[in-house]
Amino acid sequence: CEVWRINKLKDPSYMPGDSGLGQGPGRWNPFGFNYTPEEYREKQLQEIKHCRLAMLGIVGLAAKSSGAGDVGVLQQVGESFSTP
Repeated sequence: CEVWRINKLKDPSYMPGDSGLGQGPGRWNPFGFNYTPEEYREKQLQEIKHCRLAMLGIVGLAAKSSGAGDVGVLQQVGESFSTP
């Protein structure tokens, strides 16, 4: 696996962060989705938004499990953004 990664880094057409998933020739598309370029960009944006919501959910779970007693998650997170 490491040899594959190093060989990929040597490729001049390699773009950092590109994992080879998605649409187009030479890309791994296991479900055979065929979106237009506009639809594909929209799906990428939706994925980023969903990941951000998931990260916020994990922060809420971590805050709740930090032993804050009877203080709710929204109250804990809300106080984080208030000015001192």
